[in-house]
Amino acid sequence: MEMKLHLFSLAFVLASLPLQAYCMVENQRFLDRDCTYVVYVQTGDVQNAGTYASVSLELRDIYMNRVNITDLQSWGLMGSWHDYFRRGNLDAFAGKAKCLEGPVCSITLSHDNSGVGPGWYVDFVDATLVAPHGSCRKVRFPVKAWLAFDEPPYYSTRRGVYLCDEVVSGEKDANTPLVRQAAGKRTIFSLGINPKDSTTYMDVTIYNK
Repeated sequence: MEMKLHLFSLAFVLASLPLQAYCMVENQRFLDRDCTYVVYVQTGDVQNAGTYASVSLELRDIYMNRVNITDLQSWGLMGSWHDYFRRGNLDAFAGKAKCLEGPVCSITLSHDNSGVGPGWYVDFVDATLVAPHGSCRKVRFPVKAWLAFDEPPYYSTRRGVYLCDEVVSGEKDANTPLVRQAAGKRTIFSLGINPKDSTTYMDVTIYNK
């Protein structure tokens, strides 16, 4: 309970941070320690936007290190009585996991298509990483899409957003080959399984600056 209260207080403070505010892991030894991740998910305010499905979230940095939250509801800060991911909800989550080497710049949001009417419309995901003895990074990932088999882009319950071009632009190592390779591109992609023939479905849109 004490940990939940601490995380809730932290989430409240971080909510006031401007978008694209980053924290740096100032000492490499802290990479072996856990960081705190605070996530906000905004469900859209459209008909049947909410879901009762189990939701997962993967956070990645430019080096493709990842933190996989397999049950996002288990990180919930809204109380045991709260229904997460309902129409118009802004839901808060927090937990501890390994520190990434760079800022979070790519995510994949997904659900298991369980429950009644599992289709889900998501406006955005805010992700903040708090490193030991560091400040914090807060990045907004625009989703603005259905994660559903019965809404466009059909056959997809996974939605990814890649913003590494924007996020790494202020980093100290912005001239490294890996960062240059990502610069200038903003990618939004969907992954799913076509129920008709069990083939993998992928829709990728790349926006050049």
